[in-house]
Amino acid sequence: MSKPIIEVQQLEFAWESGQTPVLSIASFKVFEQERVFIKGPSGCGKSTLLSLLGGVMLPQSGEIRILDQSLIGLSRGGRDHFRADHIGFVFQMFNLIPYLSVMDNVTLPCRFSERRRQRAADQSTVENEALRLLDHLDLNDNTIKAKAVTDLSVGQQQRVAVARALIGSPEIVIADEPTSALDTDLRDAFIRLLMADCNAHGTTLLFVSHDGGLSPHFDRVIDFGHINCPTH
Repeated sequence: MSKPIIEVQQLEFAWESGQTPVLSIASFKVFEQERVFIKGPSGCGKSTLLSLLGGVMLPQSGEIRILDQSLIGLSRGGRDHFRADHIGFVFQMFNLIPYLSVMDNVTLPCRFSERRRQRAADQSTVENEALRLLDHLDLNDNTIKAKAVTDLSVGQQQRVAVARALIGSPEIVIADEPTSALDTDLRDAFIRLLMADCNAHGTTLLFVSHDGGLSPHFDRVIDFGHINCPTH
C-alpha cells in the first residue's frame, strides 16, 4: 500500500482546557491518492477534525502529520504557509470572495502560495490553468468568467470553489459538506466532476458529509463514530 499522506495518532481536542474532549481519535490514516469519505451526523465533530488537519487549530495532545510533516511543531504562520502550499479546501458555504470575479477567486491560492503559482504556471500560465479547470467543470461560458461570484447559481459557485481548491495541484483536497446546498442531480454531477479532476491530478481527497448516499463514489468509507471515541 502507498504511504500515509495524512496520519493522526492519539489526538485529543477540547474547546476549552479542562473540558471533556469532543475529539478523541486513537489512529486515523489516509493514503496517497485515496478518495476517502467520512460520514456522520451534523455536529459530531467532522468539521473540527478538518480544521485540525488543515492546521487552523491545534489539539491538546497527539500527533498530526501531513505529507510526513508534523503540524504540531509548526508556528501558526508556518501552518498557514504549509496549508496554502499543499491543501485545497472546498467549504460547505463555498467561502468565495463576493467582490472578486470568478477568475480572481479561482486564482486566489496562487497569490498566497508561490509553490502553487509555479505549479499552475508550469501548465502554461496561472490564468490559462484557471480557464482549463473552469472548462473542465463545465463553466466554459466566457461571460461567466468575468462575473462576480454573487451573480452565479449555487451549482456554479460550487464548481468555482472546486476550481479554486484544485489550482496549482495541491497534494490534498479537503471537502467539508460541499454538496449540502445542491439538489440530487447537481450533487451527483458535482461528485463526478470532482472525482475526475482529482484523478487527473493524482490528488488525495478527504470528503466529509452527513449524506451517506454519496459513499459509493469513494475508495473507502469511514463512519466518524468508529474513529472518534470521546469519553463522557
